[in-house]
Formats: sequence, structure tokens, C-alpha cells
Amino acid sequence: MIEQFVSDLIFEGQQYAVIVRAPVPSGIISAVHLPPLPEGYAFYGAAQLPAQKTIDIFEHSLPLFAADEINYKGQAVGILTGDNEAALEALRKDVTIELEPIPEDSFEAGRPHTLFDYPIVAREVRTAGDIDSIFETAASTVFSSLKIASQYAARSEPFSAVTVFRSEPFSAVTVFREDGLDVYVPTQWPFHVRTAVAKATGLAEETVVVHPTQTGETFNELLWFPSLLACQCAVAAVLQRKTVSLNLSAEESRAAAPKTPEMIIEHQSALSDTHSIAAMQISIIVNAGACCPLIGNILKQMTAAALGPYTVPNYRIEVRASKTARGLIDILEGWGDYYVSNALENHINKIIQDYNLSPAEWRIQNMPDDYSTVFSNLFELLTGKSDFICKYAAYNVFNR
Repeated sequence: MIEQFVSDLIFEGQQYAVIVRAPVPSGIISAVHLPPLPEGYAFYGAAQLPAQKTIDIFEHSLPLFAADEINYKGQAVGILTGDNEAALEALRKDVTIELEPIPEDSFEAGRPHTLFDYPIVAREVRTAGDIDSIFETAASTVFSSLKIASQYAARSEPFSAVTVFRSEPFSAVTVFREDGLDVYVPTQWPFHVRTAVAKATGLAEETVVVHPTQTGETFNELLWFPSLLACQCAVAAVLQRKTVSLNLSAEESRAAAPKTPEMIIEHQSALSDTHSIAAMQISIIVNAGACCPLIGNILKQMTAAALGPYTVPNYRIEVRASKTARGLIDILEGWGDYYVSNALENHINKIIQDYNLSPAEWRIQNMPDDYSTVFSNLFELLTGKSDFICKYAAYNVFNR
């Protein structure tokens, strides 16, 4: 690994590059109108790609550049190269992308829409017992809903085929050699970078050498997104037969890099006479954006973690993902279990507050024996060494 950020690397005779991006979230590309390009400057789009036009990420394929249809705002349409970064920025602003509307997008206009309006692209369901009959006869039920907004992981460097807004935004540099390419990029998956670049350029995989660079803070968006940037940079280097440096600004990194998914998590519990959970319905819908390569794994993990450490004898868990024009989506830390755990504890707290229960005692009584023994010792230690019980009682008095 090279202990430098990509944006700090400079090579003799290197060219610079900027990505031309779609200004709207959907449409059919009918033409790309370029301003007059100075000598030595070039534009490459999907039509000029020398080999494979997509990058393979697990079972998903993501276009290097949009060929016909735009799937999200900010999608890469092509790459401009030249020897002056300021001149490239000025030229990028003068590029015009002519688009025609997609007829099936008509529902987008004229009315608000939610995640439930979009097509479902993945689903996980897990059930136990007949919860419908339990809810019909339950003496009491509790409902809660938690909406989690999409987030962006800030970092020190933006993405160049190097990184995102942290130590450095996203960036990448590809050094052209007559016998191959050297690729400098901050990545957690250098073997994927090598394979993807070889397929995109048509080079033999053994001629592509990947040099992982300093990553700053590492989140999961460094797993596959750097491969996309490296491929875009690499095809320009091969077509130009020159070294090319692609450095996204902090703002562009924030707009183009994968975000965490927006999601809505709903719980409904049927309670017994002792206020334990007799049955629970958990419904989760996740915004998978235009592309979320790990969505299947994310939904499986959410389903597995949905009940937490609690004893719930009867349940129905349904987790769905909808495809939208939100852009690239990923889970930046973990696999989604944090979100469902947070929502579950929020629901448990509502049960406790609605029925004026002890949070520690309720949790111990509603955990399996192998959990409750550990947690009871922990709770006894915490409550014995602190004034939690007094403070919690006072909180209830003043907040009812």
C-alpha cells in the first residue's frame, strides 16, 4: 500500500479528467453536444469504450457511462480529458445533454410519491405462528414507525479514482504503459479493481497493476465504488495512451458517491396480559436507489437481526427494497443490523412507556435464558452502582 493520497500523486506528462454527468434523474439520451475542444482535449462516452461497457459487482452490472437511458441524476455520461483542470471544468459546464422523457416516468410528475410507489427489486420474508389470529384477539397492541434518512459518509479526501469527502475526496490515477496500466486508487478490494479495469480496457489482467493508496477513514463505499472510478479513468488513459488523473471535488464526491439507504421500519406488537410480546409484525422498506449491489445481503442481515435478543414466539418479518432514481446506494458501516436494532429498541421503549414498565425488568423477562442471565447481571450492576431507578421514576413523573 502507498502511504499517500491519490490527489498528492503527480506523474510526468499526466493529463487530467472530469466526468460529465446527467443533469436530471431520468430520460433517454438523444445527443451529447460538446463545445469546441482545444487541441489535445478529448471526450469519451459509452460509444468509445474499448471493451466491456459495464462493471460487474457481484450479480449486478453498472454502466461505466450511460449509453441510452439515464437512471439517476449525476450518472456518468462520459469523461473529458486535457492538460488543464480549470479548462476542463469550464468545458464541462458547456456540455449539453439532449434528453427525451421516458413515458413510464409520468407518475413522477404532478403528485408526491413515496417508496411504496416504486417497483420492488428484492424481498425477504420470515414467519412463525399465526399472528393474524393473535392480533384479532389481543387485548392491546402497540404500533411504532421509524423513518431513517439517507446519509453520506464524509471523509478527508474527495473521490478521484482516489476517494470521498474525508481525508480526501474520491480520486484515481491510471499510468499508461505500452505493456499495461498502473492504477492508483484508494480501495478495500484491489483484486476487483484489477479485474474490472482489465475488462473495461480489454487488457490482460496480469498487465494491470493496482497500487492501493491511503484511504483515510474506511467505510464500505470503498469496497466497489473505487473500481467504477478506476475503470472510467483507465479507459481514458488507454484511449489517450497517456497517464490520466481523475479527482472529484468534495461536492462532486458527496453527490456521486454511494449513500446509505433511506428506509421506513414499522413494528406492531400484540401484547399478552403480562405485557410480553405475543406476536409481532415487522415491515421494512428500503430505498435501493438506482443500483445497490449488496441489497440482497443487506435484506438478509436485516431480517436475521430484526427480533434482536428478545423472545417473540409469533412473528412476520417482511423486508422489501424499491428501485428509485436516488443514485448509488450502499451500507457504509455494517449490513443494516444497526438500523433494525435501533428501530426495535425504539418500539420496545414505546411499549415500556405506554404501560409504565421498568425498562430493565421488562427486557430481562423477555429475553431467552442464555441472554437474560448475562443481561440481568449487567443491569443489576448498573442499577446498583447508579441512581438510574430514581432518575427514571422522576422522568416518568415529569413527562406524563
